[in-house]
Amino acid sequence: MAKYTTTDIRNIAMTGAAAVGKTTLVEAMLHTAGEIGSIGTVEHGTTVCDFDDLEKEYGHGIDSAIVHFDYNGAHVNIVDTPGSPGFFGKAVAALPAVETQVIMIDASVGIETATRKLFNIGKDRQLPQVILVNKIDNATDLDVLLEQIQKTFGSECRPVNLPAEDGKSVINCFSNATGDSDIGDVADFHTGIVDQVVEVDEALMEAYLEQGEVSPEQLHGPFEAALRQAHLVPVMFMSAKENIGVVEFMNFIASLCPNPLEGNPRTFVIHEGELQEEWHATNDGAHPVAHVFKVSADPYVGKLCVFRLHQGALSPSIHPRVGDNKKPLRLSHVFKLQGKNHVEIPEVISGDIGAVAKVDELHYGSVMHDASISEQMKIKPLPMPKPMYGLAIDAANRNAETKLGEALTKLQAEDPTLEVDRVAATGDLVLRGLGDIHLRVKLRLMK
Repeated sequence: MAKYTTTDIRNIAMTGAAAVGKTTLVEAMLHTAGEIGSIGTVEHGTTVCDFDDLEKEYGHGIDSAIVHFDYNGAHVNIVDTPGSPGFFGKAVAALPAVETQVIMIDASVGIETATRKLFNIGKDRQLPQVILVNKIDNATDLDVLLEQIQKTFGSECRPVNLPAEDGKSVINCFSNATGDSDIGDVADFHTGIVDQVVEVDEALMEAYLEQGEVSPEQLHGPFEAALRQAHLVPVMFMSAKENIGVVEFMNFIASLCPNPLEGNPRTFVIHEGELQEEWHATNDGAHPVAHVFKVSADPYVGKLCVFRLHQGALSPSIHPRVGDNKKPLRLSHVFKLQGKNHVEIPEVISGDIGAVAKVDELHYGSVMHDASISEQMKIKPLPMPKPMYGLAIDAANRNAETKLGEALTKLQAEDPTLEVDRVAATGDLVLRGLGDIHLRVKLRLMK
């Protein structure tokens, strides 16, 4: 049995443009939590998340990576997503697996196109969101950047902490109302976020107006409610590389981010035809419902399917169906992932993220269930970016055609933004993707 419960779980997607510092932050958190002895770097290819040889060669992620750690009573699952435009689909695919989306911004660069896209997709999916402003030790005009964040994403973007001592530390402005920061008086920012939070709780608002202040304990529940309702988007400042604000962010995850029972549930589609309707998992339901959000080819265990369990439990003793297939699946083993490492566990509990290997019937988007809710069950589709780049490919000879077809089928099962079609006018077989690097990586994977 797991040493934690569903209420202990925090599922977080790290999203943002390329090179903003997502993987560096994940590495720092793993070290702080005692999961790794020393901190690796992206530049040296020694991080837990960028473990693939191609990721080391290119110097950035090409697929999402899953890690976990325990901290302050919380079991935290992190999905570290790639920021390169060519692998944007991997970031989008991770969003239905989590309760909280973190959008990271490089303080020295500011808001990028990918930042806006990722924020809008998460907002459309009704995900609680947190904006992290990273690299504050190497940036100026952070007050201007905060104004731009609020102008771009709304006045609900309120700082939880503030840069201090010329970017060498951070100071809490949510539970603390005194002190100075690099961008202004802490009291002013404290008033701003408290005003934002109490607006979702009429009784607390009345008490606040009468007393002029409320305790952090009184704000805890309304804070989480404001997150779920998108009435609040917390903004946090940090420098992951210099370990500034990392512990504060981990404390924030453990104490204020929603667990699976508190988050906004994912939407599934059940039944067919006129009876088709939307359905939401409860996370405390008894019948297992899980969806696959990542498929990869692992050199040790073969085809690896990573899933989010939305309710119920999954173990080798349980034989779920997939989609409308009446034949039950055989799950020989279930795993927790720590980068490239797989740790076999007895079962995956509701709300957790797990993986299974060598199950041919599963692919990206598959839903595992026991047919008690419906014979047909699919997760509501995501708005994936359209592949705009094309490359004509051909087998070297007739004997290689079968192998080429198998390789392309395998790649499409792993990547929802990859398409293959044959041009009627020329007869060319065309591989389509999100960009030159995207296609180059896929061709390398075929070799």
